[in-house]
Amino acid sequence: MMLVTQLYDLQYLLILVRNDIKNPINAKVLTKTIEAVNNFTDSPQVNCIRKNLSQIENLGDPKWSFVFVDNYYTLPCRIIKKPYINKFLSEILSNILNLLITGNYDQAYDLSDLAHAIPEMLAEFNGFIAKSYWKHNIELYREKWDKEFFKEYQKDFICTG
Repeated sequence: MMLVTQLYDLQYLLILVRNDIKNPINAKVLTKTIEAVNNFTDSPQVNCIRKNLSQIENLGDPKWSFVFVDNYYTLPCRIIKKPYINKFLSEILSNILNLLITGNYDQAYDLSDLAHAIPEMLAEFNGFIAKSYWKHNIELYREKWDKEFFKEYQKDFICTG
């Protein structure tokens, strides 16, 4: 399960990671984000990604200031109740983290670039990814880097309608 607001936070932090791919703070950001995603329960809490990220020392760059602000909503946040969504997102984040740790910055950049749109699509399409996006962007990533990239999730997340 995933709150739509968490998906938008994920999208933004993936953009920040991608835009400064060699920044050493990215490993800490991804680690804390993975922890938050893996700890979501049947009743996910608003702002839990932000709260995890706000614990990182030296996260003073103004681009990360959003993590120190709690969002308040007058209406309940929509929850995406898609099976495996947390595992899927955690694997994306873990793959980026592993690429950064091993110094594969070009591939980490490409994966971050590919991944930053996924949370928004999951939010907008109620847990699905547009078939055209999967076919174009994910297939391009597969051709360049990893032929088997997320094939096990394809049937679960492609929006066919």
